[in-house]
Amino acid sequence: MSQHGDRANGPLAVRKRKEAGLTQLALAAQAGVDKMTICRLEKNEPILLKNLKRVATALKLPLKQLMRTPEGTDQIARDGPLRKRFVIRTFPDGYKPPVSEQVYGYKTTYLEHVARARDLFVFFHGLGLDADDFLPFLKSTSRHTVAITLPGFEEVQDQMQSHMFCLETHIHLVVSFLMYLHNSYPTKRLHLVGFSVGADILVWVVEALRHAGLNPGISSVLLWDCNINHKSMTISKAIARLKARDPLDCFKTFMNASRNLIEFIHRLKYLQTISKKSLERVKNFAAEVVDRWPETKIDTFLKHAKMMSQFEGVRTRFIFSSDNGGLVTELKNKAPADIGDILDADDRQHFDFLKPEVLEQLIEGTIRNRIRSVTSLQAAAKR
Repeated sequence: MSQHGDRANGPLAVRKRKEAGLTQLALAAQAGVDKMTICRLEKNEPILLKNLKRVATALKLPLKQLMRTPEGTDQIARDGPLRKRFVIRTFPDGYKPPVSEQVYGYKTTYLEHVARARDLFVFFHGLGLDADDFLPFLKSTSRHTVAITLPGFEEVQDQMQSHMFCLETHIHLVVSFLMYLHNSYPTKRLHLVGFSVGADILVWVVEALRHAGLNPGISSVLLWDCNINHKSMTISKAIARLKARDPLDCFKTFMNASRNLIEFIHRLKYLQTISKKSLERVKNFAAEVVDRWPETKIDTFLKHAKMMSQFEGVRTRFIFSSDNGGLVTELKNKAPADIGDILDADDRQHFDFLKPEVLEQLIEGTIRNRIRSVTSLQAAAKR
């Protein structure tokens, strides 16, 4: 063995390495970072760890702010995303919920598939649904993705029945969650993806953020089947009318409105999902959403679309399913050119947007600053 090899493996060198390792772990413990995380990064991702330290220094944040797992209890699946709890503790200035809403300390569930990527996609579900609607996609994707279950839409055994937050509080809570994600991943670009009522909520969230002059790292907003007026609110209106204690008649009427077998199957799965929730809570939320949209006019939607298009530095795109084809054509005809450019039509049905392959296709379009639609609005107008 060479003299150089002897020195590298000699008692003095080994002791220095141990001392250096203990120093690393001591610093990690002081910063509140898990020791195993530091060891794993030192061994497998030394460059990533070095960059994280640089980012933390530049942002004047403790290293734990960049590396920690969120507050609450994590349940880790070996072959799937993390199921986490977001604990509501604080709100940004100007986002105080009503005094009657007991939100502090409330825990809401979200799923996260962590990946080393610059982009973070955040999904918001439809009326009465939850984060698990996006679970197949989160399991199959290589992208960094998060899907939240909006407060109050957990299954009934997961939360107290008294948690029936109003729509305005939901908007504040989503703002708080986005700020939380931005603080957890300050270097990542957030892409917000809303489905159905989840898209409606994002419209109002962006409105609140613009009013407050805030942007928690948002790069784009993709809205699937956002409501336009009561004509587009087939599901929401039906749920708003149901009798929570005896919903059978409403469910039958809802199923009889199916236009084909595929839609029948989608509606049946939807009712199976919301039946596990508090129907009273879902009904009340649906009624609030319906009240926010006009019966037949499209001016309110166009006003929101213009506001979204003016969110500086943020790309916005609305995509509508074949269920809303007629309304989309009307929007396109009346919208100014700059607004028409962010509206797209698709020939898929409403719930097809939740399929993993469709999600991947549309998200790829977002990354490339374009949305791939099977059917353009011009083709829809010709029909």
